[in-house]
Amino acid sequence: MHDILSTRTDALRLLCDRFHVVRLEVFGSAARGNDFHPGTSDIDFLVSFAATLPPLDLFDEAALELEGGRGGRTWFVRGAVIVRRHTGIGRGYETLRRASALATLVDRHPVAEEDRPAMAALLATAFAAFDAGARPDIVYLKALYRFA
Repeated sequence: MHDILSTRTDALRLLCDRFHVVRLEVFGSAARGNDFHPGTSDIDFLVSFAATLPPLDLFDEAALELEGGRGGRTWFVRGAVIVRRHTGIGRGYETLRRASALATLVDRHPVAEEDRPAMAALLATAFAAFDAGARPDIVYLKALYRFA
């Protein structure tokens, strides 16, 4: 393990206590130590949270409180509140497939800062329709039309 971690074990313990982490593991270059570069490398953690916290699903809407670090190059989640759950998306294969395709499409095409509120509204509307049991092919095509 690299010295950058071994010198901060007390701070890591405090963070784990604060965010109900029951297991924290390091992997990648920081764990190997020999090819880690503090100025350019990131630190990869595998985190297991206490079961008292509700797990996030891929299609859940969450309000995140973010904290920046390293001059805005790194972001940390300080808090998360689930705004809306979309549990109906995973109930059918076709719905899950179409919702995943839409999420992948949006992820692969950067959205300008000024267009992000409209994109968030589009995704919220589409995922609510998927969740409500609307025909997944129609929801997907309408969302594509609005995305273009």
